[in-house]
Amino acid sequence: FLVFTRQLGGPDVVVEVDETFWGNKGKKRKSARGWQPHKERVFSLVERGGEVRSSHVLTVAAKTLRPIMREQIDQDTAIMTDDFGSCMGTDSDFASHEVVKHGKGEYVRGQIHTSTVSNYLSIEGKQLLYRDSSL
Repeated sequence: FLVFTRQLGGPDVVVEVDETFWGNKGKKRKSARGWQPHKERVFSLVERGGEVRSSHVLTVAAKTLRPIMREQIDQDTAIMTDDFGSCMGTDSDFASHEVVKHGKGEYVRGQIHTSTVSNYLSIEGKQLLYRDSSL
């Protein structure tokens, strides 16, 4: 992440948090078994009605993502995540932490969702795909 003068969020503000895997880097390598090893990892924070911050990360493990969240998101913020697990355990770091359980088929529960960040990542992925295919 770049250096920012303002953290995302604040009182009465929601920040959605999600990660995605993009690309086929090294897909044909012998060690690239499964769907994840050859993918780039992207972590995004989307402030509803505000800014977006994304970064390439080496892993989507909690030890990588939690420090980014603590640095980039104001502690008075309500955060929304899915049930991936890397963002679990941050409840005491923010005003509230709501989770949608994609693993159980839940994507929206009233105002609790990660649709904004998911839509952003979808659009960003398509732009990256278009850019790379036009080279």
